[in-house]
Amino acid sequence: MRKIYPAGFCRKSFFFLSLLLFSFGALHSQVDINIGTGTTGNTTTTYPCPLQDFYEGSRAQYLFLASELTAAGMTPGNITAIRFNVISVNTGTNPALEQYSISIGTTSTTSLTATSWEPGTVQVYGPVNYMASAGINTFTFTTPFLWNGSSNLIIEICNGDPANDTYVSFTNNCIVPWTEGLSFNGSHSYRADNIGNGCGTATTTNTGTQTTRPNITFVWAPSGPCTNPPVPGTVTANANPICPGTSLSLGLTGGTSGSGQTYQWQSSSDNTNWNNITGATLPSYTTLQTASTYYRCIVTCGVSVTSASLLVTTSPVTNCYCIPTYSTGTGSGDYCTLVQIPGTTLNNVTGASASPYYTLFPMSGTTTCSLLPGLNYSITLRAGTFGSNDLAAWIDYNQNGVFETSELLGQTYNLAANPATTTFNFTVPIAAVPGTVRLRVREADQATTALDP
Repeated sequence: MRKIYPAGFCRKSFFFLSLLLFSFGALHSQVDINIGTGTTGNTTTTYPCPLQDFYEGSRAQYLFLASELTAAGMTPGNITAIRFNVISVNTGTNPALEQYSISIGTTSTTSLTATSWEPGTVQVYGPVNYMASAGINTFTFTTPFLWNGSSNLIIEICNGDPANDTYVSFTNNCIVPWTEGLSFNGSHSYRADNIGNGCGTATTTNTGTQTTRPNITFVWAPSGPCTNPPVPGTVTANANPICPGTSLSLGLTGGTSGSGQTYQWQSSSDNTNWNNITGATLPSYTTLQTASTYYRCIVTCGVSVTSASLLVTTSPVTNCYCIPTYSTGTGSGDYCTLVQIPGTTLNNVTGASASPYYTLFPMSGTTTCSLLPGLNYSITLRAGTFGSNDLAAWIDYNQNGVFETSELLGQTYNLAANPATTTFNFTVPIAAVPGTVRLRVREADQATTALDP
């Protein structure tokens, strides 16, 4: 614990696990595939760093293009571990990297952004309290990951003790060599204190240069030829039911694999009439689903065998919002006393609430209103009796159950106590999904830290 922040609302964290096709056969001779040539790296306080401990929680993703992997000699096969070379270890009272986890997945993305996380990774290491050592640190996967030889790879690393808001758990970053000046964004790093475990956080604020990426070694073995006839395995989904407009990651488990094996995913609305999904020719498939749909996969090695179908249902968006929780309450005067959109029926005057310090107001009277796409509005907020308040508001325009950065109406820092107010002007997007949408307002005291809904 480095800074004391009043706890705030949680955010629905969509950490999507794509259960990809694994190979359970005997592995061929393993080979180290080295990616990255830089000889200097991060400092004890800078990023990107795959073994970070300067902040109490973190989430990071690193992108490795298929072209880089093939140029280094990788072909389709099983990745059984990754290695990082530690030049200098972190020291301090609590040097362990708490609840350290590694996930891996494939993506069609060719450059990472600072506004979203890549979905479709599956956890292959941890969580463990890891003690780094000088030299090569090897992280052996619990299950080999089958790389198809054509997809880009995502390595995701995260850590953080869920109870780190109760004690000091940070030390310094381990120093790991990196490569600078990539032609694409190869890293995305978020870190913060007092956030508990950073795995799955929806906060995307980046730290460090995104065209810089840690050097890595993939421990890999080429796969043998596929089995004729193949066993397609069972279709799996990262979530079922799934929230509308959010990423659905499908995969296969329990099947055979090998070089020469091909895949074709299909979808159906009735489990009778099937259509090939254009471009869905990998062992996994990620899509955005808005209606309940059946999926299956045709696996070919000499002959084609079709998997059993899986119905993935779509959940009502009202079931997709997280229920925010606080670790501290409103006793110091931290709460909202007014939410108003002038010119509409929304004029909600409130006070301090009891635990869990979050209220979902009814869609009626002065706690709701109607807005029209393309029109300009303003929202006025007022805090409680605390002397310095941060306030923010979001509208879930796309009705996907998560309040995204693009849906932030505005944020005010260090607003004085009631009767001081703050006003955000906003325009309802033309593309806003018609229907009932949710407005979320949060008050906290976090100095200049961006609020998370």
